[in-house]
Amino acid sequence: MGPAMVAFIIVVAVLADYFWLDKDRKRWGWMNNWPKLNKRLFLSGLTSFSKCFCSESLRQVQKSSTSTSMGSNPG
Repeated sequence: MGPAMVAFIIVVAVLADYFWLDKDRKRWGWMNNWPKLNKRLFLSGLTSFSKCFCSESLRQVQKSSTSTSMGSNPG
């Protein structure tokens, strides 16, 4: 499973927990007093960070796989 899929699963799990599973606000209660704008900014920042982290990890994986495949060719 690639880094993009891992980041996607994490973001979906966090959003599902926040909007659907945490009915009594026990896990996300520390955000109760936040305005809706701040909550949206936090969740969009989390999503953006995950995308940036994922794309950087993907670049590193592609770079290492390219250098590995280039080194394995006899020549």
